[in-house]
Formats: sequence, C-alpha cells, structure tokens
Amino acid sequence: MPNPDEQPQAEIWMRAHPAGCSEIEVGANTVSLQDATQNPPTPF
Repeated sequence: MPNPDEQPQAEIWMRAHPAGCSEIEVGANTVSLQDATQNPPTPF
C-alpha cells in the first residue's frame, strides 16, 4: 500500500468481496484475496 509520506497508518481495511476484493501477490502473480483464502495453493 503506497505511503509516500511514510506516516503511521492506524488501520488498513482488506476485504474478500467479489465486488471489491483486495489483491495479494503470490510469487509473480496477483491473486484476489477471495480466491487465495477460498482456494489456497499452499498453507499460509
């Protein structure tokens, strides 16, 4: 998450909803958080 001013962040909301899902990097791929938590290729 970009933080160009390098200021503290109190909270970051992440969601796994089909209409507005967060994404994570898995290796060289970007995967929706919903897919990663419902069909994990390996345990986190």
